[in-house]
Amino acid sequence: MDIITPVVLDGYAPRKDGSFSIRFVTQEQTPEQVANIHSSLGAYGFLVFKKEAPLSKEEMQMIADVDLPDQEKKTQSQRLRNVLFLLFKKDPQGFRTFDEFYKYRTEKIIDALKKQLDEVDI
Repeated sequence: MDIITPVVLDGYAPRKDGSFSIRFVTQEQTPEQVANIHSSLGAYGFLVFKKEAPLSKEEMQMIADVDLPDQEKKTQSQRLRNVLFLLFKKDPQGFRTFDEFYKYRTEKIIDALKKQLDEVDI
């Protein structure tokens, strides 16, 4: 379900990769609205923020007509890195930094795939 609610732009923070984290504050929400917000965590979508005046019917239709492009989803390598990061956070396995952990684990994956190549007759 979409989230459509009046908000106040509360702040933003730049991130290492050049993207931004943007923070909004809403008015009080009903339990149903809170559940909808919670169920949307991690979802890909579009944010429209218009100062002052409410959205016109034409603007609402323009938003409704926007398609989510598939290319905006995470790449397989981004997904793998994110999963390895979560694994590192749960159990660093003696590694001091994520970079050390990442290099070790990806080398293990590469070595396993190379071993499979050696076993396959081409």
